[in-house]
Amino acid sequence: MITQIVNEETRSFWQRAKSAVIFEKEGLLGLKSPSGEIVLKPKYDQIEFCTDFVYAHYGTRHVFFYKTGSSSDCPDMENDYRFYEKGMLGLKNSDGSILLPAAYDEIIDWGNDCDVIYVRKGDEFHYYNHNLDKILTDVEDIAEDKYPLIPYNLGEDQNRDVLLCVEPIEKKESDRDCFAYGQWVRLSRIPYKSIRKIFTDCKVVEMPQKVLEHFEDEYTYIYSARICKANGEKPITTCLEKMKTLGCYNSSWEYMLKISTNSHTKINPHDLYNLVKHFEGNDLETRYLNCINLNIAIDIDESLSDGEVQVFQVHFFWDDMGLFLDDEFKMSTLPDGTVNDVKSSLEAFSQKDKEEHLDNAFWWIQFSEKRNWKATKQVLEYLKAQGCDDYSTLIQRNLDINYFCMEDNTCRMEV
Repeated sequence: MITQIVNEETRSFWQRAKSAVIFEKEGLLGLKSPSGEIVLKPKYDQIEFCTDFVYAHYGTRHVFFYKTGSSSDCPDMENDYRFYEKGMLGLKNSDGSILLPAAYDEIIDWGNDCDVIYVRKGDEFHYYNHNLDKILTDVEDIAEDKYPLIPYNLGEDQNRDVLLCVEPIEKKESDRDCFAYGQWVRLSRIPYKSIRKIFTDCKVVEMPQKVLEHFEDEYTYIYSARICKANGEKPITTCLEKMKTLGCYNSSWEYMLKISTNSHTKINPHDLYNLVKHFEGNDLETRYLNCINLNIAIDIDESLSDGEVQVFQVHFFWDDMGLFLDDEFKMSTLPDGTVNDVKSSLEAFSQKDKEEHLDNAFWWIQFSEKRNWKATKQVLEYLKAQGCDDYSTLIQRNLDINYFCMEDNTCRMEV
């Protein structure tokens, strides 16, 4: 019999694996079809046929072969205590003792600083803490949810149509509360379609239409929301500090914030300045690489007490950000070109494209060895004359540029 290794790009691994059997060669395991064709080379020390994937382990790594035809080859993680037996998943404690027997199709331990375990067998799911008490039993039904079997999930879900909102609280009070991020939090779920109403029904400043359109774009990757309340001299800053503890500033996002007070409470301008500084970053390189955009709506909410501020934040990013790399205007002309280069490029765009480039133009201005400060100042003044009136960004950008050319005593710009 001739043994043949089939090209996995031309035939579905999952379809072949379903009828395959495990075989052993020189102490290692592989898969082969009843006819003897090699489905998986014998290099593994464990192979398990699970409900939604095939699990194969070798050395200090493991591979998941999913139903979809995709696969992931990952190193073993020290804090991943799941184990596999007869196609089912179980969970161990850090000392190796069994916490949950291998009886589930799916187990997600939320990891460090989170006392939450999700388990699923078929269409039945539960959330437990590590004492195996049932938690998070209050789950509102949302018709648009594409994954109703895992309603609460801190992972990065794309196009789920439901947004998970996390709010820090002082102590557990309801069945939507759990211990996560090293603190008590309340979890709630919001349909994506509700976000437009949340950010446009604002009595002071509504979210711009173009921001909401970007949020709703088919290429947008939506992560989650955060909500915080605070009193004091600088409550917005306090809310941001709380949100930091919820792990929402560890990556590159675009942000929509709704700031609410009652009609008797005024927002401290220094607090707003701290907000802008926080999102713009402390240095040019960080902000430039992170491509962060900040958009703010302001509302009146009479249910808030005097002096209390509530910040509702949605963070997301555009899934096609890589297109910027092919944008000559943003990657070359704005960072390095003369004012005539910038002017010529803008004049070549349609009116719609011109408005889009002007809207984000300041984010692409940076100190350049190819362009001196005088030329950079001319570009900034030209952009401002074209309607780029985001002064907070302009001021911070100039401060950054000045920082990088401190040796030039003439390197100052008055705004």
